[in-house]
Amino acid sequence: ILRYLLVPEDTELPAGLTYIGESAFYYAAMTSVTLPAGVTEIGERSFYNIAALTEFNFSESLKTIGEFAFYYYDLGQTELSAVTLPASVEFVGFRAFPDGCEITALNPDTHFETEEEINQRNPDWAYRIP
Repeated sequence: ILRYLLVPEDTELPAGLTYIGESAFYYAAMTSVTLPAGVTEIGERSFYNIAALTEFNFSESLKTIGEFAFYYYDLGQTELSAVTLPASVEFVGFRAFPDGCEITALNPDTHFETEEEINQRNPDWAYRIP
């Protein structure tokens, strides 16, 4: 999925997907999402600034979550307060989840990207924490 414009609040994404594209659901009004089996990657900012999102069901095939994938900047919003990442997840991009979100990774080797790493990967765009 590259960009989805009309999204119901409770969304079960269709079977056959392997990748959720960058900013695919940016600012959508979703509250619950179920990721189908076969999705291996969630691109950066895919579910960015969806403050109403309270539940996300990850697929067991998921390997990569891009930076800021579920992040939002409204510090008063804490709906996505906890997630459990399946054992298949190997990489989580910088600030993929909102501040204060409790993250449980079932794979002890899951790598969580640091600020230094994202700046090395994007030297022309050095991220600065406000």
